[in-house]
Amino acid sequence: MDNLFIFKLLEEILLQCGQARYASSAIAAKVTMNEPEMAVFYAEGFLSRAANVSRLLWPDDSDANERGEKLRTELNVSADSELTLAEYRKRLAAYDKNLVDWASSSEHRDFVSVNLMPIGTLEGFKEDQFHRNLDPETLRYSFEGIQLNLRQLQKELQKIEQQAQNWQKLHNPW
Repeated sequence: MDNLFIFKLLEEILLQCGQARYASSAIAAKVTMNEPEMAVFYAEGFLSRAANVSRLLWPDDSDANERGEKLRTELNVSADSELTLAEYRKRLAAYDKNLVDWASSSEHRDFVSVNLMPIGTLEGFKEDQFHRNLDPETLRYSFEGIQLNLRQLQKELQKIEQQAQNWQKLHNPW
């Protein structure tokens, strides 16, 4: 893979990281304004951008593994980074089936679509009854039982963004 191709892929990674950063700041604003649906909207927008970066670094297509390894090496991203988002990406790839399976597995078929408070705050609801949950204090996001630390993911994306910018300065083909 030549440097021009890497440069172009890093441009896309920078775009995705920038949009994730924007979504992350909007999450905080919507949490402060106590707007659960909008906070979750931006959380999912953030995760969508993080998943896009993840797909470039850990491709689903095994033929692209070499590209992923090369990008991770150039950006100093460890192979076991939380940014792999493997379980989250897999759930989103079959969103409809997973939603139906998750909802139908609920013991009482009583679940909350959006919750903006720490798990355990609503008495009588178990953790698996929240389709989407955002803890406003810790920014831990739960989707169908998958736990994601948005703060940690944002820190990883910031490191990747900085590494990509540095790489492009050193390898600018123009």
